[in-house]
Amino acid sequence: MSIQTFNKTDYICACHKFLQRSLLSDINNELLPNGDLTVVCEIFYCYGSISTVGLPTNNNIDESLNLLLGNIADCVIKVRDSKIKVHKCILASR
Repeated sequence: MSIQTFNKTDYICACHKFLQRSLLSDINNELLPNGDLTVVCEIFYCYGSISTVGLPTNNNIDESLNLLLGNIADCVIKVRDSKIKVHKCILASR
């Protein structure tokens, strides 16, 4: 990992040596299935400061969860002698 100065106040963090070219040119490697190389990049960009002024502190999540915890479950999971009421949409999202 190296850090380079972008301008007087900003910096670039980069990893310049990740794969060796000889590894990519090797016919027996597993990185090039069917001759294709997939490159995935993760980019983070920050500009200025983050302000949370004006954001609501109560966004009614508690009320929504309490509604789901009521007797409106659309599915039941049975484990031995206990029954767990669940919602299919919540199970599907996890």
